[in-house]
Amino acid sequence: MTTVNHSDEVSKPLIIKGFNQHFEEFIEDIESVFPDDDEVKTMKKLLYIVKKTNPRLILETWNSYITIPYKEPIEKSDISFFINKDYSDLDIVITDNISNFIERLRGYVRNMTEHNQQKSMQYVKNLCNLTKLYY
Repeated sequence: MTTVNHSDEVSKPLIIKGFNQHFEEFIEDIESVFPDDDEVKTMKKLLYIVKKTNPRLILETWNSYITIPYKEPIEKSDISFFINKDYSDLDIVITDNISNFIERLRGYVRNMTEHNQQKSMQYVKNLCNLTKLYY
């Protein structure tokens, strides 16, 4: 008789929920640093819409465009890599929306204090760790 491990079935939705909540916290922290920036408010609204329509999409996209290609510098907490990297040379196909989102995120982090940059790097690391748990 074989047993079925239902923990994966239960944990994947929890990981998606945790990932999306943490990503939302990241955007809210950016909003607290740039409270008058309308683009941050737009990013927050888009995140809400995507979470409602396809909650797994954000995690999948983050994994494909951030976690997998930049695992090493992220694990080393290399914030300068995130800020200064030229994303035009990606080996993977990147859509304009994702490219624009990454560029906006980089711009916000670039203009933060060092303390807030380190805090942002911790968000990036946590989000990457959640994608690793999922896959």
